[in-house]
Amino acid sequence: PLPSESAAAKMKEDDRVSPAIHLVCQYFRLLTTTPTLTATQIEDRQTEYDFCLFRNLQHPCVIKVHILFENESDQNAAIALITSRRKSLLPKLVPSLLGRRMLYSDAMEYANQ
Repeated sequence: PLPSESAAAKMKEDDRVSPAIHLVCQYFRLLTTTPTLTATQIEDRQTEYDFCLFRNLQHPCVIKVHILFENESDQNAAIALITSRRKSLLPKLVPSLLGRRMLYSDAMEYANQ
């Protein structure tokens, strides 16, 4: 049973337990040419992907980030990026080569292994 609202309100911050989250996702490098995006848009979008990867790795409740990569090139790029910017985050990374774009079912299958 859940605690009552008054009981929950009395809980001190240091009494709370942080969740231990394992995040399953995919990271990839965008193609440098595309008919629908300009080079600036591609660069901006890649910066956004990189930023999200770092925010996930830095989050205190996320203990592992499991990345299902499309190819070794993307995997090497992610590891190089993390190593160059914040090597201390590498232990949180769990790389896995999927070999294609990830489907929701791939994430579920991976998580249930």
